[in-house]
Amino acid sequence: MSEQTYNKVQMIGFALSTTPGNLNSIEGTSDDGRYLGIDDIEKDISARLDFVKQVIENAYEMHDNSSDVLKIFTIPEFFFRGSKGAYFGTPDSIFYKYFQNFISSVLSQEKYKNWIFVLGTLITSNVKVELDQEPTKTLFTIGDSLLDVYYRLHPLKERTATPESKAENFVSLSNLLKLADEKESASLYGKTEIRGLSMKEPSNDSSYISILSAALNYCDLTADIEVSNCCFIVEGGTKHPSIFSIQKKYKSKEDFILNGIEGNYTQSITRYPEIPEKSEVKEENRDPYSIFIYKGIRFGVEICLDHGRGRLAQSHKRWNDELVDIQLVISCGMDIRPNSVVAKKGGIVFNCDGEYVLDGRAENGEHCHTMMQIVDQPVCRDNPAVLSEHIRLDDKEKRSFSYTGALYPCNTYQIHVYRAMELPK
Repeated sequence: MSEQTYNKVQMIGFALSTTPGNLNSIEGTSDDGRYLGIDDIEKDISARLDFVKQVIENAYEMHDNSSDVLKIFTIPEFFFRGSKGAYFGTPDSIFYKYFQNFISSVLSQEKYKNWIFVLGTLITSNVKVELDQEPTKTLFTIGDSLLDVYYRLHPLKERTATPESKAENFVSLSNLLKLADEKESASLYGKTEIRGLSMKEPSNDSSYISILSAALNYCDLTADIEVSNCCFIVEGGTKHPSIFSIQKKYKSKEDFILNGIEGNYTQSITRYPEIPEKSEVKEENRDPYSIFIYKGIRFGVEICLDHGRGRLAQSHKRWNDELVDIQLVISCGMDIRPNSVVAKKGGIVFNCDGEYVLDGRAENGEHCHTMMQIVDQPVCRDNPAVLSEHIRLDDKEKRSFSYTGALYPCNTYQIHVYRAMELPK
């Protein structure tokens, strides 16, 4: 174990939306949209890394330069995913092929000696999408079929049609979900309201959501295209950095888009690799687990739904894992959940998210947020951790910048630089 050399840490959040473009949430359960990126992998990753370099340089101007303060720069989930939803290759092969020059020329600079970089997540698959092979051939069309049903049930939510054509395309619930008999459905055409489903203000449909969830659960069990969602953490200021990787365990129904474009990695055809059940304390830097020690500081890292499902909390209960000093939640659609917090008293919990704003509970950007809380009372048996209020930023700690690229669905991004906080004793 390395001797601790820092008394404080400073959290720096890159507040950027990392969702697909033209995003349309399907009743808060899954997503319709399109992946943003450049088809050439090398050009795509290079453009994203150039963006990171620019953001880090801006953040450097705002940071606490005290040598006893560890700066922790964080990026949201799905920052590196490409135009198909995943890059073809293994996490290590993609990372070492395309990130090495960035690490050696940028992150290794002497000025970043007291920094570590949490590089969002990298989405990869070592399996290509083959639409003529089962089960992909069958599963690939399920997402589009589910969307077709949804837009027929809720015609005003369809983005491309006119109000007139939406009304013409409206069909009965019986044809789509078999929720009404044939006689009743025949009388429904042309009406503007069906069982309380108003065409002016479409409500959600619990039956549809149940079918959507059941269909995607089936796909998760059947899909054979394994996709990795990995977070890489890189030590700054050295030519031979420590590099840690964390693998996401739980796949959310919003992690990939539903709609199929040939060659895309979609929600219905993908699954995450299984991670053997054991303590989350890493034995090697590059194993898939979530707890590691750097410079005497004990970190726990969770990716989005892993935090929502209490990945580290479960491990703490089952394997008696020690509490951590710093818990990081790298996400695209998550916030800090007290039931999932495993930081010790005085520990720091930090969330960098690429999808949601949280009124009054976080520092918000454009469809994104960061939030930091301190543990007042750690988890004890079945009692969740007690957390402080969100640590707020003042104007000099939060800066906005224009974004004019085509890799992310936003016009601005922000850098959130929190004040340095004492590490727990």
